[in-house]
Amino acid sequence: MAIYSCSVKTISRSNGHSATAAAAYQAGIKLYDETTGETHNYANKSGVVKSKIIVPEGSPEWAKNPERLFTEAEKSENRKNSTVAREFIIALPHELDKDQQTRLSKDITQKLVDRFGFAAQYSIHKPSKKGDQRNDHIHILATTREMTPDGLGKKTRELDGRANAINEVRGMVGKTINKHLKHANVAARVDHRSLKDQQEAALEKGQVVKAAKLARKPQIHVGKPFNGRGYEERQAKNAKIIQYNTDFIRKQQESFAKIDKTISAKAGKKTTVAKPSGHSAKPARSEKPSRDNKGRILDKHHKLQNEINQAQEERLRAEEKGRLENEQASQKFWASFKNWLTEPLDKPQQQEQTPKPKLEAQQKKKPSKKPVDPLKDAEYKPIYPLKQPEKKKPEEEKQPEPTEPRWRDLPDMGNREQAPKKKAPNISERIRRKKYRGTVLSPSNNNKRPRL
Repeated sequence: MAIYSCSVKTISRSNGHSATAAAAYQAGIKLYDETTGETHNYANKSGVVKSKIIVPEGSPEWAKNPERLFTEAEKSENRKNSTVAREFIIALPHELDKDQQTRLSKDITQKLVDRFGFAAQYSIHKPSKKGDQRNDHIHILATTREMTPDGLGKKTRELDGRANAINEVRGMVGKTINKHLKHANVAARVDHRSLKDQQEAALEKGQVVKAAKLARKPQIHVGKPFNGRGYEERQAKNAKIIQYNTDFIRKQQESFAKIDKTISAKAGKKTTVAKPSGHSAKPARSEKPSRDNKGRILDKHHKLQNEINQAQEERLRAEEKGRLENEQASQKFWASFKNWLTEPLDKPQQQEQTPKPKLEAQQKKKPSKKPVDPLKDAEYKPIYPLKQPEKKKPEEEKQPEPTEPRWRDLPDMGNREQAPKKKAPNISERIRRKKYRGTVLSPSNNNKRPRL
């Protein structure tokens, strides 16, 4: 049974990682890092089957050299917490041989390079001696920037924690693996979806038995046996999940076996209906016994699914109808608003006169010819002259009568002369008065002025 596994990780300086060190470890080679001056030697590492770099078309020649490629990737980032590379870890089906696994690894890497435009190095690792011998996998180490003819370009932001791009990668990997399994005539297939999503899809299609088998618990990734990182706890937890799934599958098989026995027992008691004379095959088929219990359950499920589909179609129709009505109303509004903007401001508003409906009798009635009156247009001349009304003379404006003046309004008629007003002394005069106030002429005080 082929197992699907695809994870995406980042190589970041904040965690103390280096793109050059990761490339040397995955490929099992010796690389020199110019940015730090360190040499990463993993030439004695075992388990590496093959390693190769794939770049886009038109890339420079130095991009195929791992030491130069990942050194440039380190130099292109300036921050101390920059993400310098991205790693894809994908499980390979153990049903394929080494050549088939190599072709599959190259195909997956090429599709990633064509999709995102970066340069990538894939390294095929075989299982370790102490681990599961079916654990064939590949490490794909890719740059975080696009590879252009001039070198590394802009960042590929699509894979920075975005679920849509990661789900797209997972789906592409699953389809590619199934394609190579089919080409190798292997019946096993993989599915990138979770067990819950697969179960819901099986129920929608009416596959009750398949949905029941997918109700098991998913296992966790144990990882490498590093000390102090919870390896034993994960291993114990995974062992409990495996035991639970084994018991669950065994109980399911027992229950399905009982159902099959009851169905086969009921099928053995059935009697065939002979074709009556004068009847066709269609009424004879209708006279067969009713279906078993399993068929009735499936009928109920299909009926419920049809009702759900009808309700969804009605809801979509109502939404489409409301959308069309809103579009028509908005078009009418904007058309009237455009007419209002284009018409002149000083144009008089004309009221629309609705024609009065005519009765059918008036419409059918022909106009009658009236006799001509000869005195209608004659000039009227009276015998006696008429008195014309007298014209009123315009009234003269009445002037207000003179009033006697009040005593307050009379001028001062006295002969007395008004005394001139004293002028206020200026500031210097005030200071001078204040300074010489109280002084008296004396022999010892001749220079001072007398008292004012």
